[in-house]
Amino acid sequence: MKDSHFTDRPALVIFLDAFGFPNGGGGATRARLLAKALDAAGFEVTVVVSKALDSITSPKNSQQSGVSRSVKYRYLPGRTTRPTSFVGRRASDVLGWTKAMATAFLAMSPSRRPKVLYLYSDSPFLCIPLYLISRIFRQVVVAELCEWRPDLPDTPWLHKWFNKTGLKFRCADRVFAISRALEAKVTHDMGAISPSCVLRVPIMADPEEFRSLTLAARSRPYVLWSGAISGYADSVMFLIRVAARCFAAGHDFDFLLLGSADASVQHRLLQECDACNFPRDHLIFGGYRTGSELYGYYAGATALLAPLGDDYRSRARFPTKIGEYLLCARPVITNQVGDVGEFLTDGKNALVAAPDDDAAFAQRMAFALDNPAEAARIGENGRQTAIREFHYEAIAVRMREFLSNVVLLQSIKDKRSEICKCS
Repeated sequence: MKDSHFTDRPALVIFLDAFGFPNGGGGATRARLLAKALDAAGFEVTVVVSKALDSITSPKNSQQSGVSRSVKYRYLPGRTTRPTSFVGRRASDVLGWTKAMATAFLAMSPSRRPKVLYLYSDSPFLCIPLYLISRIFRQVVVAELCEWRPDLPDTPWLHKWFNKTGLKFRCADRVFAISRALEAKVTHDMGAISPSCVLRVPIMADPEEFRSLTLAARSRPYVLWSGAISGYADSVMFLIRVAARCFAAGHDFDFLLLGSADASVQHRLLQECDACNFPRDHLIFGGYRTGSELYGYYAGATALLAPLGDDYRSRARFPTKIGEYLLCARPVITNQVGDVGEFLTDGKNALVAAPDDDAAFAQRMAFALDNPAEAARIGENGRQTAIREFHYEAIAVRMREFLSNVVLLQSIKDKRSEICKCS
């Protein structure tokens, strides 16, 4: 897979500023798999985190630089968490921003091979200066689009403006969009970029990470949801109501939540248990897990849950964890929303319900609990789908075709410029 259209391996830098790396949630996973796919497409990839975080999301995210699962990374502020003082936090942010510009300048300065900046950020403070640097050196900018941030309540207003005006995409040479809805948003709806300059890059997965798993052992069967619990509390409450329906029908199981949640959100969820008569001791807060430990919990579950609502946010996104779920060969229960229907069929390679229908979702959960052989068959079919459709190496082929022409064109322009200067 390392062969490409390039005579050498162009350097490509992925800039992050909104989440930790290499451990974290769906953002960190997608960034890692993007890096692996782009490496397989023929690029020399480095991930840089331009901003330290306010707190440690994962206790294992403490290394300032290193190589994780073959992906090189480093934190530009020189630390993974921000200082506690106001002045210290501002100084850390400024240092990270300055080093990001320096990294871009060094990476983008004329050399013997073309360079690419991959902007996995919604911050105009980071992206606009990098756009300007890229224009000076006539190099390639790729913008990541995996969620429509203006619809999220916690998105800063400047970040919303940056997306809504289309500036984030108008300045880019290419855009990677995770779904058809987002692809249509920036091309047909906004007219921010030509459709020929947008590549749909759905969820990705690495089957090698799931080759040998130790199943988590629990006293009762369990269904599982993973993610940032505080950020998706409404989805989790929907699942509690679903679980209550199954429990009332006589099924004895636990509902396991993996991810971080503050005390106030946990209290809300326990109140929801009381309201719908789901026993509190069957709702298990498993905390943050990562790597093989996380995947072991996935592989031991009766069913893996990925609810999607009938709203634009759900239609636009395509949760990365669905790819991870599928590779664990356990039945995935989700909703017929967005791009899901293109890859998953109810009863064949997943259990797919109509959106916002807790009765339909509960019916599929009960099916998985009652029919272990059929659930195993559906789970294995889902695993085969993930290998065929979401393997990062297969997607790397399309990335290489999509980026090679623009990268080589910029390389030719640079060589012509150097010839003109020499003459």
